[in-house]
Amino acid sequence: MKINKLILFEAITIFYLFVGCSSINDKQIAALKYRLPIFDSLPHLYKVERIRSINKIAYAIDLTDEGKYSYTLISLKSEKLEREKIKKGKKYLLIIYAYYNYRDSNTKNNDIYIIGDPLFFIEIEDYKFWYYGDFKHTGHIVLSPNIKGLFYIPPDG
Repeated sequence: MKINKLILFEAITIFYLFVGCSSINDKQIAALKYRLPIFDSLPHLYKVERIRSINKIAYAIDLTDEGKYSYTLISLKSEKLEREKIKKGKKYLLIIYAYYNYRDSNTKNNDIYIIGDPLFFIEIEDYKFWYYGDFKHTGHIVLSPNIKGLFYIPPDG
């Protein structure tokens, strides 16, 4: 009996993902839910609320600004740098960029595909991975040139 319930649950889940995701495309969801950050591409002070590891590939760093807007910064893990390591509860001057459908002509394609909140498929450079956010904390998905791994690089160099 338990096996039948498990098979039914899997069938319903696959059906939901197939039908639900095919009816609305990624760009529509991104445009509705993940608009540009308030201070997109401008230096601004953000507080680190939480740091989580995503597999062995990246970090998800939850940020808030003084207006209490939430952002989730995705940063690829890196080797140790001679820089300050960011810490939960501290504030940092960061430049952030919206990260949905992000394309840079100088680098390889970077895309974020929103499968359904809070499940994301993220592609950065040559890395592809799933990120499971949560309804309570996950904000706009962003990236920043001021964070490499968990190391802080001030905007002025």
